[in-house]
Amino acid sequence: MALIKVINNNLDSNLNGTNFNNIASAIIFSFGGFEITSNFEGRKFVDYTTKLSSFVRPVTLETMGVSQVQADIIQQNTTNAVLNLDKSDLNTFIRFGSAYEFLRVTIQNIIVTYPGSVFINSQTKHGGNITFYDFNYNPNTNISIFKIPTEYIVNTFGLVINNGNLSKPDDNELKNLNLSYDKYIVWSSQNSTGNSYTVLGFSGYTSGHPYLIIQTIGNPFPNVTGSTSGYSGTIDFHIKPNNLIFEEFRALLTEYEKYIISIRSGTDGFSFTLKDPTLLDDGTITY
Repeated sequence: MALIKVINNNLDSNLNGTNFNNIASAIIFSFGGFEITSNFEGRKFVDYTTKLSSFVRPVTLETMGVSQVQADIIQQNTTNAVLNLDKSDLNTFIRFGSAYEFLRVTIQNIIVTYPGSVFINSQTKHGGNITFYDFNYNPNTNISIFKIPTEYIVNTFGLVINNGNLSKPDDNELKNLNLSYDKYIVWSSQNSTGNSYTVLGFSGYTSGHPYLIIQTIGNPFPNVTGSTSGYSGTIDFHIKPNNLIFEEFRALLTEYEKYIISIRSGTDGFSFTLKDPTLLDDGTITY
């Protein structure tokens, strides 16, 4: 007797489905690429590598939403043996050529590839100015939408924010918000609880509409409470790439480039140390 009994609507006097054949290994019913069968011999091995369907999908970097660069970052976070070089000593890195050129190219590469931000400054005008207006937050959908006046934007990094412009500065799509706005977040130093408000929608400015329109997940201005319809504010904030993008940037830097931006000096930038080598008459070097 089979180990599985199927009962359906077509019942005979023995309560057995009349469409069921009590035969060993006969298919009882199938679902997509999977089958249920009767079995008298114990476990039967089935190779499912060619039977994947919409019921089960393979797990890859793409299905997990992880890029190749991000996967490499995860791999690099394991313990590795590296040379403990003194990066303040240019003799560690300079073998042939110009130390000046080495530093110039290193710093230039950081500037060109740095994932900069658009800063909205409340002190552009003497006495202060608004930084956003027509702000609306829907707690049911957890989505905010607001406008940013372009006259108060500080775009130091030259990101593309005008409507319809599809150019790629430095051949980097990230530097055009029309193309890469979904990789950006709204960040403010006044918000100590979140700052991971992903940009869902972006509309650049035009000559007739001198403002940006931003749509985000969540409320990037949590001090704005109660009725938010049409609210305006004077909060300084950035529209900047998310943390994954910044970690990708760091991962692709050379060791010396990482050294240069390893110590942030407040809001003034980064500081690093260079030892000044002097070659003595006897061939030794002092600093």
